[in-house]
Amino acid sequence: MTDDFLDLANHWPTLANAAKAAQIGQTLPERHENYLDYYRLRFASKHRYLFGKLSTQGYQIAVQSWQPENPRGTAVVVHGYWDHTGLYHHLIRHLINLRFNVVAYDEPGHGLSSGARIEIDSFTTYTRVFEDIIEQIQDTLQLTGPQIAIGQSTGGAVIFDYLFTHPDHNFAKTLLLAPLIRIKSWGFVGNAHSLVYPWLKYFPRSLHQVGSHDKEFANFLRTDPLQFNKVSMKWIAALKEWIARFNSFESNSSEIIYIQGDDDQTVDWTYNLPLAQEKMPNLTAEIIMDAQHNLVNESDYYRNQVMAIIEKELLAY
Repeated sequence: MTDDFLDLANHWPTLANAAKAAQIGQTLPERHENYLDYYRLRFASKHRYLFGKLSTQGYQIAVQSWQPENPRGTAVVVHGYWDHTGLYHHLIRHLINLRFNVVAYDEPGHGLSSGARIEIDSFTTYTRVFEDIIEQIQDTLQLTGPQIAIGQSTGGAVIFDYLFTHPDHNFAKTLLLAPLIRIKSWGFVGNAHSLVYPWLKYFPRSLHQVGSHDKEFANFLRTDPLQFNKVSMKWIAALKEWIARFNSFESNSSEIIYIQGDDDQTVDWTYNLPLAQEKMPNLTAEIIMDAQHNLVNESDYYRNQVMAIIEKELLAY
């Protein structure tokens, strides 16, 4: 199954050809059907489903889109480190039910996209990919109407970077879920990285702490064929660069909804949130008591609070 899923996007059309073909109701290859079923990405509501590859920054990026009837706008979903689109079925379903187009893609080195697994040279590469996705929404997919940006963890870092470097952006709403600036215990991790990089390429990742109270999700993650049980030292080097980059940004007037669990053991939110508030005076913080890091895959009690905030914000503009 792992090889089937990793090779799946190699047989996808380009995003431009997928859009021209308007793949509505087409019979999908069996392993694509298996992928959708395995990750619960087959939704009951009536919509158009489109999938394709986008060549950008030297990568083949796997892009998926769900387009309900009479959409209110388009939400672009950016996942976190180790994640991929398949893990975001709760969020995608919620957005479709709110009548938003959804565009979700796998970052370089993640999920069905190409690239050395869970590595990146610089977080700015993630941002360049995001820029190209935003451009393709109108040029290729022709999804008009208000645009919404939603990022979880590292996806939040990508959107942060985009906002600071594109102060004239057109997002009607921006929602960041436990966004990454600095990880927990950064002092120890940063010092350890300086001692062993570049001699050590990876160090082990524990799948016993998945940042969620949801035991079913935790069990699923441990067997997810698109997961990797390592941390890339190259990615940590890029993170070190990202922390310095964020601190160098000037004030930004973008309106941000910053959703954060106060039992997050992955990102250093007590450092990140005040810094983000300092840089972004129009930031609104929503703290969810006792919620952990993986907000899109928390247990029902916490995840429902996240989805309620998203619904309130998306139906308010």
